[in-house]
Amino acid sequence: MYCGDEVSAIVADVGTHSSKFGFAGEDAPRRVIHSGVGQRLSGSEAKKKFYVGAPQLRHSVSNIHVESPIANGKISDWDRVEALWSHALNELAPHSAVEHPLLVSVSATDSASARAKYAELLFERFDAPCIFFGPQPMLSAFSVGRANALVCNFGAGPIDVSPVYGGCVLRENVQVSSSGGNFIDACLMKQIERASSGMDALVKFPVNVSTEMPGNILPSYRKWLKMATVQDVKHSTCRVWTETSFNAETAGLYIPAKYELPDGSVINMGSERFWATERWMKPNRTIKGASVAFSNPGSLEKAPSTLIYDALKSTHCDYRKELAQNILLVGGGSLFPGITERLHKELDALTPPSFKTRFLTPSKVERMWSAWIGGSVLASLGSFQQLWVTKHEFAEKGARILEERCHH
Repeated sequence: MYCGDEVSAIVADVGTHSSKFGFAGEDAPRRVIHSGVGQRLSGSEAKKKFYVGAPQLRHSVSNIHVESPIANGKISDWDRVEALWSHALNELAPHSAVEHPLLVSVSATDSASARAKYAELLFERFDAPCIFFGPQPMLSAFSVGRANALVCNFGAGPIDVSPVYGGCVLRENVQVSSSGGNFIDACLMKQIERASSGMDALVKFPVNVSTEMPGNILPSYRKWLKMATVQDVKHSTCRVWTETSFNAETAGLYIPAKYELPDGSVINMGSERFWATERWMKPNRTIKGASVAFSNPGSLEKAPSTLIYDALKSTHCDYRKELAQNILLVGGGSLFPGITERLHKELDALTPPSFKTRFLTPSKVERMWSAWIGGSVLASLGSFQQLWVTKHEFAEKGARILEERCHH
């Protein structure tokens, strides 16, 4: 039995864009690492050598293929996940990693076989004494002190809206859309490339790369560099139109926000700051006044407000009122100015007048790191310590013990 006061658990939230690692009981993760992991595809170095984190990637650029181990909200590359964990544990607890229990956030829709594979990795590769898998929506709800909440995760990967009741995720009622933050980035990149001097205007090469831009820089590495600029433009200028119907003329009255790209060219974001987010909020709507034609691979996907409405409608009637009064927006997409006002108006249009919705408003930090913060709170509670799964228990009962403990 591990007690929170004796040995501090390590809490991890591995995401599509960034991964957070730290110790239970603390307010914020000690390490936030970019989830893109590089691997050299040719040369004398061993093929299994990985480059983790922006500093390593910017130092070694030749023939490096960069890829996130998370695709469509699921782990797609276990070697890269292992590399992320190795890097984080070496920084957090280089001499005593085996002394720390590991609490890990996982997708609410992960299969039992995927969680069993994850457990095998943590027990066998990192010799973890015990582990616990916390569904991300449950941990996000705990981060704001709620056992009941409708958690809307607007991260880099797919959008998922998950009812949490009594501290448990109602998995059969989870609503998912593939058009998440990465789709916004793709739309915005298209805008910027059209407004600037071309694709290379987005690329800020590391200082150790010559200005001739050598041909041994692979497309995935170049895309990783471009996305760093695109995401900075997004966080600096983009916002959500607060009315349910976008008006390009009115949006054009906003004072343009100027942004200088790495090549020195300047783009003006007036009504353009709404285009990518509007295409995200209304996947099936043509944006009138936009000079860029967007193609959404998930054109039949539901809008975020529809996902929220469908999640509420699908839950038991006794739960709906409380869930509607505790709607929690988390993830990078929840930070866009105007998103709460827009969703509130759209939900009012979808629901009857007697049905009231209320959004929780935690700080930006709490929204960005909600699953990690919830895990930090949970793993430090004395009443939680009996739920750890030991290596012996896993060897004896397999995936069944994970389901029993992690859905307690």
